Amino acid sequence: MKTVAVIPARLKSTRFPNKIIQKFNGQRIIDRVIENTLELDFIDDVVIATDNESFGKEIVAKHRFVKGYYISDACCGTHRVYQFYKTNPSYKYYVSIPCDEPLINSVEINKTISNINESHSDEIVTLYTNFFCEEDLHSPLSCKIVANDEDYMIYNSRAVVPILKSGSYLPLEDYKKHLGIFIFHKNIFKEHGMNLWLGTTDIESLEQNRFLQRNVSIKLYKTNHIGFGVDIPEQIKKLEERSKLC
Repeated sequence: MKTVAVIPARLKSTRFPNKIIQKFNGQRIIDRVIENTLELDFIDDVVIATDNESFGKEIVAKHRFVKGYYISDACCGTHRVYQFYKTNPSYKYYVSIPCDEPLINSVEINKTISNINESHSDEIVTLYTNFFCEEDLHSPLSCKIVANDEDYMIYNSRAVVPILKSGSYLPLEDYKKHLGIFIFHKNIFKEHGMNLWLGTTDIESLEQNRFLQRNVSIKLYKTNHIGFGVDIPEQIKKLEERSKLC
């Protein structure tokens, strides 16, 4: 059974409309994301899941190994991955790739994912990295993870968590920054279905908190990543500067 990477690509971002077609180092963000995804060793097929059919067709024409999947604008994030699964249930793993992270390093992800095995068939797998700098840590645009000793997710926040009783912070290297790649074994979709996305609003607008509310375990794997997802226009220039360190 195969693995598919699904890139949920939405042009109507609230904070930064059309962000994924903005230029990053002279190349559109979405094109860079697709190229990085095609370099992942464990992926058999790559799908762009979008509500804009003309955009999807343009992507498919430009990247000949990418397939298009068209879906309602009402579906966001990993919900689009589940919708793809419903009409394409033959894959074993469904990997959600963030469409706004142009600095994802395929070499690092390949090393990380090689550790994942069938023992995770009843839990979601996602990735984290150390924070690159204090600015990223204190930004509400970045997701901070609280985990247990076995690297299972407990909670996610836009605030800096955890902090000490005194109100001071831990050393930077003690914080976990979420990298929004999610890996779903098909058993997760078969067992939970739409219940993963129905009902309760995402706490802090972080969908992984919704999964935790549904009592789904989320296993964390560490990788190396110095980038971040583009949420506002000002971040593109910052990310371009940081890319010079790669």
